Amino acid sequence: MDQFFKGCSPKYGAGPAYDVAFRVSPSDLKIKDVKLSDVHFLRQLPYMQPGQKRESFLGRWDEFSEKKFSLNVTYRGKDGKQHSGRFDFDFSNMGYWSSLGTPPLHEIAQAVQKIKETLERTATSGKLRVEVWTQEEIRQQAEASRKYIEEQRINQEAQNTQKKP
Repeated sequence: MDQFFKGCSPKYGAGPAYDVAFRVSPSDLKIKDVKLSDVHFLRQLPYMQPGQKRESFLGRWDEFSEKKFSLNVTYRGKDGKQHSGRFDFDFSNMGYWSSLGTPPLHEIAQAVQKIKETLERTATSGKLRVEVWTQEEIRQQAEASRKYIEEQRINQEAQNTQKKP
């Protein structure tokens, strides 16, 4: 099963960012014959609002394993000042790790499989307990529940008035 590498650049902070630029170092780094700096995901953005996120699948994991690169990000804040940050990525020590943790879809699939197995055991055991209620029985049960709740409310109010001096 192929594992894919997803890039994500979220905008943190309270203010907007203008002229957001991404620069890859080394600039000639290629992933499957494509320079990483030419990927659409890393092109300059004129504006990013707070909370905005830009995501893209950048390639297969094995194309990134054993790679080292830096991503330099520059932008202008609402005050007009230039800001920058550098993010280093070193996948060389990860070898052929395909994922960290269990992917959410696998967890969901395992949970659904457990539910399926439980239902199959229940349905085939011959011990499925089924209760059949008529509409009248349901109405009577609902009425009894309402009466009980009303009695409890009245009792609670009576206790509260007795406690007051």
